[in-house]
Amino acid sequence: MTDANAAPDYYESESEDPIPANPNHVSDVSSTTGSAAPPTPPCTIYITSLGHRFGPYTAPPDAASTGALHKPLQYDLRAFPNPPKTVRAQQTGLHKALREWFFSHPEASTKLEAVCAEICAAASEVYESRPGPGGKVDVVVFCEMGRHRSVAFVEELRRRDIFVSTKDGAEKCHVVAHHRDVARGRDAQGRRRRFDARDLS
Repeated sequence: MTDANAAPDYYESESEDPIPANPNHVSDVSSTTGSAAPPTPPCTIYITSLGHRFGPYTAPPDAASTGALHKPLQYDLRAFPNPPKTVRAQQTGLHKALREWFFSHPEASTKLEAVCAEICAAASEVYESRPGPGGKVDVVVFCEMGRHRSVAFVEELRRRDIFVSTKDGAEKCHVVAHHRDVARGRDAQGRRRRFDARDLS
């Protein structure tokens, strides 16, 4: 006898019919429509922001085998204008207002354009050195703490389109951004008071 008050069992089904494929899921599209998987991008750009104070960038151990440049492109933003201390206490480079403040300075915008051009050139170099798509370029952007200037720069950089020239014409690269130190708080940083004066610069 079935207990009318028993909770329904949602993990079992009386029907043995297979669950229909979800056409909105990438893995299901090819099986329902026969379409091929998305093509591999000509090159993937991995952009990392970090704080110089917390140590240098460490490349993945398989960087050489995945088509990366021997050395990552590195950009030091420590000499660029830093937001006021009151702003830095409330926002990071992930905040639009802080990014707008940073790029209101002409030197920041000029640097962004120059870095974009260098990344395009590096991506083309990697693509041409390989037999096909799937290459990789590592880009590292750092400021002092890795929470404001470098993050703002990477956030704008990842929104730019990076193209390489192929036999089929210009193709867009895939861009992946990672902020290594943006989540570090004052307590986690373990900063000593003698560094506070630098924050005002």
